[in-house]
Amino acid sequence: MGWAQVKLEQLGIFSSGKTPKPVELFSEGMYPYYKIADMNTIGNEKYMIYTKSFLPTTYTGRIFPPNTIVFPKNGGAVLTNKKRILKKHSLVDLNTGAYTPFTDLCFDYVFYLFSTVDFRKLYKGSALPTIDSNLVNSLNFPLPPLAEQHRIVAKIDALFSKLDKGVETLQTIRQQLRMYRQAVLKWAFDKTSFERKPLKAVSTAFGGAAFKSGDFLYEGKHQVIKIGNVRPGVVRLWEKPAFLDSIEGYERYLLQKGDVIITLTGTRKKRDYGFTAIVAHDNLLLNQRVAAIRFSTDYLPKFFMYYSWTKTFQDDFFTGETGNVGQGNVGMKAITETLVPYCSLEEQAVIVSEIESRLSVCDKLEQIVDENLSKAQALKQSILKKAFVGQLVPQDPNDEPAEELLKRIRNTLSAKRK
Repeated sequence: MGWAQVKLEQLGIFSSGKTPKPVELFSEGMYPYYKIADMNTIGNEKYMIYTKSFLPTTYTGRIFPPNTIVFPKNGGAVLTNKKRILKKHSLVDLNTGAYTPFTDLCFDYVFYLFSTVDFRKLYKGSALPTIDSNLVNSLNFPLPPLAEQHRIVAKIDALFSKLDKGVETLQTIRQQLRMYRQAVLKWAFDKTSFERKPLKAVSTAFGGAAFKSGDFLYEGKHQVIKIGNVRPGVVRLWEKPAFLDSIEGYERYLLQKGDVIITLTGTRKKRDYGFTAIVAHDNLLLNQRVAAIRFSTDYLPKFFMYYSWTKTFQDDFFTGETGNVGQGNVGMKAITETLVPYCSLEEQAVIVSEIESRLSVCDKLEQIVDENLSKAQALKQSILKKAFVGQLVPQDPNDEPAEELLKRIRNTLSAKRK
């Protein structure tokens, strides 16, 4: 009732940010300067709230007003589909897009409209994804009367607030489960009765081959296991699989069931590698920057894998980290000389059984948490869908029609151009 269908360009202006010169930036100032990375701030999914860079009042470049919606415009971050709102006059970098709604509108209503745009479908290029502004501007959206916009936003905010509290509780539970996992592992391995031996005393280890990516096939007999295929306890065969039909000259890189594989490269000082998993399939080949550990008959692979998840092992492992600012590496020597707990096979088997009986409870609870987090996100999308078809709040026939609002916007723009 009184709604109109509009293109996004009728509701605001789509533009790009600008990267200032380093000499123009200060640790404090009048205008915050945001980069794409600042969208990753934990704790708020609606506003840009944290930056270390500011511009002075003397800055003469374009400054975006409060309530401008910002988002990744260039680069891989486009695929994250994030959007945030500027709370005050600010500048954003060249890789960031900005959409400034016209002042006659309810800004939060436009943000919720904008949040439904899937930028992952609106970019050009693969090497450097770039948002196509023409595609964004031409998107059609429903526009209710201004009074109803405010009612819709109030309802969405109230419902989202309740959902966010539930999500916060679920995330707290997830964190507590992670702490419990570490407590279980600490209990299992923090025993003074254990003898400690270098890893090389109970195993042999070898690194992967420097295969040429141009030789990889989409399917074949032997799958190549790369860094991205390994996560704690899981060999992700489905993650960007690469294959070879012939392994002539590479036979020594063929993995065996029961081998433990560990990733050796990641981001320096972030501990986003050192992941271990046990090989459970035949015909797998080891790629470079991943190592395989093949244990002797008196040492259980699972016993080591669970130990490798402890903080004690991680601290030892990352002591050997080298590399530049961006990339961290751990070499084979650092692995083979790492001390590991040693006890009889019978005691190893008991400890593994006790760990698994406890962690299986964690796995089930984590699955429930993840399912409910997914449901919460789906419920948000359902709320937005109802909002934009006029089913979330009552409609009032006395509201000024959206067409009158659009006419005011056009008149205002026309007056500014004169």
